[in-house]
Amino acid sequence: MRSLKRIGISLVLALTMVLQLGVIYGQALPSEVSGKNYKVIPVLFKGVAQETIVSDYLEWSNDKKGYAVLDVKGYAYQVGSNIKIGITIGYQTPNGYTNPPDWLDRIEEISIPSNKTFEEVIKDYYIDFKDIKIVDNGNKLWFYLKGKNGGTFDRQSAQNIKLDPTASVKEPVWPNPGSIQVTNTALPVSVGGIRQEGLWQVELKVEGKNKIMTEPTDVVLVLDRSGSMANEVGDYLCNNEEHIHTRKCYSNRQLLICGKTEHRHGNSCKRLTRVEIAKQATNNFVEQLLLENEKEHNSIKVGIVAFATNVEESRCTSLTDDKTTLLKGVATALDNPAGGTNMVQGINKAKLYLDAANSKNGIIVLISDGEPTYYHTTSGNGVLGGGSYIDTATKTKTIEAAQTAKNAGYEIYSIGAGESISTVGQQVLKICSTNGINDNGEYYYLSKDTTNALINIMENVVRSIQNAARGAKVVIPIGEKFKLWTEQENQFKYEIIPSMGDTALTDSEYDCVISQGKIEREVADGKEKLTWEIGNIGEGTPAILRYYIGMTAEAQKQISYPISDETVLSYSNIYGKPAKKVGKPGGKGDFDIPEVSMDSANIRLIYYLVNDNGKPINEEGQEVERPDLAYNLKNDYYIPEGTSSKDLDFGVYTIKYDISYEKDNNKYIFKEGIVPINITRVELNALNAQPVVYLPYEKVKLQVNWTQLGNESGAFVTRNFICPEQLSNISFTVGFIEAGNITHSNLTLVIDSDYQGGNTFKDKMRFKVGDTALVNVKEVSTLKEENGYNYRSSVTATEDELKIIINNLKVKTDQVYEVNIFFKCYLKDSYTYNQYKNDMNHLSAIHQIGLTIQDIENGINEDKKPINLRYVDIPKIN
Repeated sequence: MRSLKRIGISLVLALTMVLQLGVIYGQALPSEVSGKNYKVIPVLFKGVAQETIVSDYLEWSNDKKGYAVLDVKGYAYQVGSNIKIGITIGYQTPNGYTNPPDWLDRIEEISIPSNKTFEEVIKDYYIDFKDIKIVDNGNKLWFYLKGKNGGTFDRQSAQNIKLDPTASVKEPVWPNPGSIQVTNTALPVSVGGIRQEGLWQVELKVEGKNKIMTEPTDVVLVLDRSGSMANEVGDYLCNNEEHIHTRKCYSNRQLLICGKTEHRHGNSCKRLTRVEIAKQATNNFVEQLLLENEKEHNSIKVGIVAFATNVEESRCTSLTDDKTTLLKGVATALDNPAGGTNMVQGINKAKLYLDAANSKNGIIVLISDGEPTYYHTTSGNGVLGGGSYIDTATKTKTIEAAQTAKNAGYEIYSIGAGESISTVGQQVLKICSTNGINDNGEYYYLSKDTTNALINIMENVVRSIQNAARGAKVVIPIGEKFKLWTEQENQFKYEIIPSMGDTALTDSEYDCVISQGKIEREVADGKEKLTWEIGNIGEGTPAILRYYIGMTAEAQKQISYPISDETVLSYSNIYGKPAKKVGKPGGKGDFDIPEVSMDSANIRLIYYLVNDNGKPINEEGQEVERPDLAYNLKNDYYIPEGTSSKDLDFGVYTIKYDISYEKDNNKYIFKEGIVPINITRVELNALNAQPVVYLPYEKVKLQVNWTQLGNESGAFVTRNFICPEQLSNISFTVGFIEAGNITHSNLTLVIDSDYQGGNTFKDKMRFKVGDTALVNVKEVSTLKEENGYNYRSSVTATEDELKIIINNLKVKTDQVYEVNIFFKCYLKDSYTYNQYKNDMNHLSAIHQIGLTIQDIENGINEDKKPINLRYVDIPKIN
């Protein structure tokens, strides 16, 4: 049973065959389901049959909003085509009244391949609940399954819900929604291929997986197109005509941005207007937000409203998810800016769009560069107000319009486009935002007059709408032997480059580059610290920080030092709870703190988990994108044999790794064929001083357990058990009377099968022609792998025998050896049995496979001289 992720709601669905389709729990099977190859689905809680699901804890908050995840695992059986399963969760009050389903109503189709009779089902159902009036702990959950033709049958929970606002929440594991991943690297700096001694570029990257949106979301952009938006205030837009400068121009979203000092361009550059900046940022906003629609269950639509003295219908775009329509709408909305600033009419028009859509998740994003100067009269396009300045009535009407939208349940993000906005203008925008005058940067923003600044803010709004984390901040205490490298002493300048990609610091005139947020350097008691206020973290646009550090004169040669002390990333997770990731040196934390040296190097070895197909997976068996995101079995420095230091001289090293590895009573084996053979040959030099070697390992499945549940006393159950191809192992120890070489050994394996009830089946393990087995030999006294004694062996043509060929294993008389054999198992046998338990309402039987060695051939020869085994312990599954 897989451990729960993220919250303490336990739900395990075991989808089984039941031959007797009589009355189940006092309710007849619906006609839409009965006789149509659909099977009754009893539900388990902690291994005990229940009438339906039971909830340990349900996250609850004072504002009656929350986020929950149900983790579903089981097997779906069906003869024929696909099976549809839907889950709706509601609640029942103590007086028996069942409320309508508020949380989830979703149907998913489980595809069962034609060559199978069952399919494993592992699903996460994401529930966004709000305004559910549950006042005590006496309520019960219920769910129903939908039949093929629309029929349903439901089950009520046997136990009450426990509502606990203090329930602990397990952080989601990558790549589940809400999971956070941090990587921290330090690379030597080189210029023209020449290493800059004692200087490193550090990169801290924070990635996230957005939460699932369970209800449609509608976003209306309310854009200022008044005359002041035509002012040239921003970056320089340059064509490709010849120009002279001391620093190269850099490309920004297909535009050449130059704006640096000490260069001239003649007539080849012009400054961008605010409306041109707004166009670029808004187009990027639309593209980023609509990317979320590619995910299952997500539905986001965007509308556009442009306002000046009035709102012109021809410049508005109603809610749609068509990107082409929206990008054209942005161009039309912001074309030829002119007139005054009628925010009231813009906000009201946005509310009309959301009201017409009956939006449950309605959002307004207001962008303006100044004070509101008009409000409309009660009829037509008549307007009142100062025209070129804000008066009391206009201010009041603007705030009232925003409050009306907020009272309707809509969120408002306010963005001031340009720092030249007056104090009163900033105040109005802030009051209009969701949190009002007390907003601390969650719904109100003030942008500089640059493209990157506005893009950064609007991308943060995207991450607020659909996020993995909010309010993220990381504090980096610079390591004792390092100092931040800056171009000018006692100054620290940074630049924001959204979606920076591979942009290096050498491409910037700044000491530090960040993709979002803001950063500051502090010095106290001679120690430096960076505080990076990241903001919101969203999927697809990782938050990236890059900066330089230099090693101080106190550092000794050939000794590695951590680049920073313990580093903490704090944030609010998708449940609204405080969370953190802690970085520590030596791979001991949630992320690593690299250790570097002036003139030596080190090699980091990471054993990561893979599945049968060699794909990297997390600790719950889910595939992830890269090895660095997989579950780490081992994260340590490589230390050559005969040495004790991780600090290595420059040169070539051949990495020796474990063929098998044990952790937490589980055994893992190196997965061949995934990484190139030469991955274990590492050359260390000045430009490759801290490489990381990722080595894949597959979990050895030491035993196969299955539990068959019926749901009536005296049920008769037939189980056609098909053992999937699983990696198993046996282990035994052996010693020798006389030294010599083992040349071959044949093993025949048998299965001991039993279940509750006392009967025992015996059947042979089946092997597949052409399969291979891996033999690993260790000296027991040291558990040190004998060099060269790892083999691949072909299985003979018979299904009954696995022949292990071991060549030239030189054994000693004073040593005991541990032999591990790893192989695939295949079982194709039917077991039919009766089991009666009158005191319980379900049948429970366990079939456990154990392996024993039936025979080890004594004909082990070296130059025709027999070598007898001193002893052989009968091996058991560990």
